[in-house]
Amino acid sequence: MTTPTAAQASTESHTHIRLRPMRQKDLGAVYKLEKLGQPRPWPAWYFRKQLRNASCWVLEQQGMLIGFGIFSMVKHWAHIMNMGIAPGFRRQGLGRRMMLHMLSMASKEHARYSWLEVRLTNIPAIRLYHQLGFRKKQLRRKYYSLPGG
Repeated sequence: MTTPTAAQASTESHTHIRLRPMRQKDLGAVYKLEKLGQPRPWPAWYFRKQLRNASCWVLEQQGMLIGFGIFSMVKHWAHIMNMGIAPGFRRQGLGRRMMLHMLSMASKEHARYSWLEVRLTNIPAIRLYHQLGFRKKQLRRKYYSLPGG
């Protein structure tokens, strides 16, 4: 698996994007995407742990990993733990596609509720989550350890 560059993403059509379960061999590319999208990325070992304990998914196009999503179940609650889309593929509905897939899979696991955390400065994500029916429940001060929380 490889992670696309912005130049590759802009020159390829966005058709034939496959959503499938994450596999061990995807972890390197998933970690690269995480580092591209997060100022404080999860450590690589945490992705390995979640692959064993959570529901992990990837989006790929022609062998390139272009997105991932991870959720876990706690009783009847789905916790959307992490999601990332390659920079050149953002704002094209792939985050929505991943979120809808994870929520559908959680529903099949009898989730009645779902929650997630989002950085206050991540306006595109907040907008998407709001469109999907998520509402702000509480503000966790200093949850994200960088300025802009």
